[in-house]
Amino acid sequence: LAMKVEHLAAANKTPGYDIMSYDIYGFPRRIEVKSGLGKKAVFDLTRNEKKMAEKYGQEYVIAVVENLRNKPTVEFIVNPVGQSWWNKNNPSPYIWEVDLRAPFENDEEE
Repeated sequence: LAMKVEHLAAANKTPGYDIMSYDIYGFPRRIEVKSGLGKKAVFDLTRNEKKMAEKYGQEYVIAVVENLRNKPTVEFIVNPVGQSWWNKNNPSPYIWEVDLRAPFENDEEE
C-alpha cells in the first residue's frame, strides 16, 4: 500500500486533498494537510476541499500539523463532516473557517 501513496499537492494536482493514501485494510484515505509554526486552532478550507470532505465522508481526513519548527504534532480528523463544528463558520462562499478552539476561548489568544 505504501507504494500506492501519492503526494498530489507536490505534483500540482488539486483534487481537494493533498495526499492519496490507504488505511491498513486498503481503504482510501484522502488527506488534506493544514499546518503551522505554532498552534493551528483555526484554519481555512477551500470550497473544493469542503466539497470533497462532504463527498468522501469517512475516506476524508484533515491532518492538522502544529509546531513545525520545534516538536511537530499531528492530529487526524477523520470524516470532518461528522464533527459538531462542521458548517459552523462560513465567512464567504469560497473559504470556510474551521475553529477548533474550545467555546470559551476568544480571538485575543490567537
